[in-house]
Amino acid sequence: MEEAFKINQKSPKIRNDSAVQGYYIRAKMIDYTIKGFLNQISTKKQIVNLGAGFDSTFFRLKDQSLLDNALFIEINKNFVTHEHALEHFDAALEHIDFPDVINRKISLIKNNQILSNMCQDLVQVKEINGNKVYQSLNSNLLIIGIDLRNTELLEAILKSVSLYDENAPTIFLSEVVMTYMSVKSCNGLLKWISETFSNCFLAVYEQINPFDPFGQVMCSHFAKLGSPLKCILKYPFEYEQKNRYEQMIQI
Repeated sequence: MEEAFKINQKSPKIRNDSAVQGYYIRAKMIDYTIKGFLNQISTKKQIVNLGAGFDSTFFRLKDQSLLDNALFIEINKNFVTHEHALEHFDAALEHIDFPDVINRKISLIKNNQILSNMCQDLVQVKEINGNKVYQSLNSNLLIIGIDLRNTELLEAILKSVSLYDENAPTIFLSEVVMTYMSVKSCNGLLKWISETFSNCFLAVYEQINPFDPFGQVMCSHFAKLGSPLKCILKYPFEYEQKNRYEQMIQI
């Protein structure tokens, strides 16, 4: 499924073994978490992929017939422009989306026979303040382009489309997404999730440990790309991340 979302690059990338292993572990961890959620809940459920970009999770799960009775929601955030995003496709574009990412993704889907067959009725159902919403009723897919900081508008859009149910068990996926937001904006998003969804789960993959040698190089790397990690100094260690989410639940 990932083949359909490949973007032509000037030259092939060469990654060291540790980087490749890291991406593999990350992909397997998220896949294991999603499938665990789907297998445990037999009733209507929802998956919300924050900052989905060109991620192909929906199509992989659909191909494995794992999305019966499940609504898959992709939210593409438009609040950051990354001048090197095409250069660093696998590391950056998946989470830092240009305003036209949805247009490009929809075009890729419709021009690929395998993907288009999975959601033949995928059409734009509305556009609110420049935020486009695409929906496929037959395949239970919803794609939204919106600034993740605007939770009020996001909630209004979700409530305006069919199939969505804030009371259904819902898992939110955040793969290196919220760390690019300011602490205030990120916590605002978490607060909205905890207050809006009565039965929800949150799967987060995010950088920690910025002070050791590896962490210093990592932070410097993202800063040079123009995408500094904005939350890592506020929540640098695992226990602080845990406390953060526990406090959100108690709000």
